[in-house]
Amino acid sequence: MKQDYVPLIKSAQNGDNEAMLLLYLKFERKIFYLSEPHRGIISEDCYQELSIEFMHLVKKFNLDSHLQK
Repeated sequence: MKQDYVPLIKSAQNGDNEAMLLLYLKFERKIFYLSEPHRGIISEDCYQELSIEFMHLVKKFNLDSHLQK
């Protein structure tokens, strides 16, 4: 894990919406890519669901267990 994500993850987990937005923007391209079931065709529903799931996973992410590795 990139160490520069650690402060953002901690802040986002503590309710900092700006930190969550910055994390989301860092991963938005990957989320966008995953929502393309066929090249060039974006599933808006899939994009929205993946975006919501990303935010839930950031909040649930156990940062301590990954920093020990």
